[in-house]
Amino acid sequence: MKTREHDAAIAQELLGYLNFSGGRPDSRFERNIDEFLLVVPWTQVSAVLLQELAGLHQTSAVFADSTQAEQVITSTFSHVLPAYREHHRDLLFHLKEEDFQQPYFLAKVFEAVLEQGSPWDEHDRIVPAP
Repeated sequence: MKTREHDAAIAQELLGYLNFSGGRPDSRFERNIDEFLLVVPWTQVSAVLLQELAGLHQTSAVFADSTQAEQVITSTFSHVLPAYREHHRDLLFHLKEEDFQQPYFLAKVFEAVLEQGSPWDEHDRIVPAP
């Protein structure tokens, strides 16, 4: 039976990947995203990850510098995902918002953002205009 501790461990592993990875595909990360989305609604993923990250930043030396994870999460949800939908609107107009809310898709978007490298606040570089 899954517990709150199990869910927190999954979140910590996700955040570790987001904070230290260069975007190389990782099947464990992808499985963890899948598990995470079983307990956290899509609309709350960003907020829950950022909340968990803030807690880890305060309690774990490993997350003393959590800038990368914070910026990647923010960029993914605030810039990349909306830009993806906008760019492909002519092909994917028939899909509902919920159709995009898939764990593997989210994992691939995170990986793509991470591959861009820092600085993370250069949204025009990370999310090129169509």
